[in-house]
Amino acid sequence: YKIESKPFRNNHRDQIKLVSNFDWLDFDSLSALDEEFEDILKKNDHIKKERRDVLSAALGARVKNLRQIVMDQTRTRSPDYDGFHR
Repeated sequence: YKIESKPFRNNHRDQIKLVSNFDWLDFDSLSALDEEFEDILKKNDHIKKERRDVLSAALGARVKNLRQIVMDQTRTRSPDYDGFHR
């Protein structure tokens, strides 16, 4: 993910690292966000299926990437974390 991101850091991953607490974020509610987004886009006759598919997949990938970043940050900040992924 080398997509440019602003205003605080140059990329999404580094920008997310600025967040110290993700307790407010409910990943279960984001699990089908890409499908809901595609349904919304289907209502616009000017967006072709190929573009809808790309946009929906990109959103799904962004949510997945965010989940991984949060899991990585939680592991490294946890006092019980010993440095090994399980």
